[in-house]
Amino acid sequence: MQVQRLADGLWSWTSEVEGRGELASLYVESSTAISLLDPIVPPEDAVRFLRALDRDVARHGGSVDVFFSSADDAALAGDIVERYGAAIRTESTVDVEIDGDGFWLPAHRTRFAKRAVLQL
Repeated sequence: MQVQRLADGLWSWTSEVEGRGELASLYVESSTAISLLDPIVPPEDAVRFLRALDRDVARHGGSVDVFFSSADDAALAGDIVERYGAAIRTESTVDVEIDGDGFWLPAHRTRFAKRAVLQL
């Protein structure tokens, strides 16, 4: 697992998924929610990852929203939705706009598509 801070409240992480290679996920924190885009619990470091996410969710105190770019990705989310009582979002929100096969993050001027992060 590799974790990268892209900006305040914006993090990406990668996970090696058998048969699919290295896949990226995104964490977006706003004043009202933590949004997870195509989240994967990294199988190689699940305990450490979930402990860190538990701390963030407890500190934040808001809702947890999960967005998937495809139905295949939903299967890779593991227990995240159940663990945090997360809402699976299929429509754009203030923080995350669904944009074709990817997502646009207006506050960060960042596009997350096809498991790649593009900052403008």
